[in-house]
Amino acid sequence: MPFSMMAFRLPCVLALSSRNPHIPPIYSPSLRMDVDGQHEESTKTRVPKPHDLLWFSDGSVVLATDTYLFKVHKSLLSLHSSVFKDMFEPLNFNGEVSGGIGTGEAQEMYEGLPLVTLVGDKGEDVAHLLRAVFEPRFHDRHSDDTPLEIVVALLVLSTKYDFKNI
Repeated sequence: MPFSMMAFRLPCVLALSSRNPHIPPIYSPSLRMDVDGQHEESTKTRVPKPHDLLWFSDGSVVLATDTYLFKVHKSLLSLHSSVFKDMFEPLNFNGEVSGGIGTGEAQEMYEGLPLVTLVGDKGEDVAHLLRAVFEPRFHDRHSDDTPLEIVVALLVLSTKYDFKNI
């Protein structure tokens, strides 16, 4: 493809620096420059929505991703994952209350439940992981029929969150 035909989507940085070192430059990440005129508005903030299958009415914690909210059980996550166990454990080694999720220190809430934002994790990948935890027959680790997307999501997130039996 010739260079003149290539479409570029670059963030637009607005810098007003009037040579005065005491006036800081202004940056506006919401401004976007669209050279080809076909760029969709990607700067709109998406609001995560409750997942259809992984929203349990008796859940005790809400996990948030870029696209989904998952209302699940802290106890089951703690049973399978040392990372979630440590996250939900309010006591430190001295027996004192530490900065865990159960301490109430500036804890974000969603419908009266603790809200944990899984930064950097895709909603679909987290859904695959949680389904593997909550639905034992979600995938067969000995089958070649499991889609690669699911296998990769399970490997990456089960390692990140230390799920031993996935």
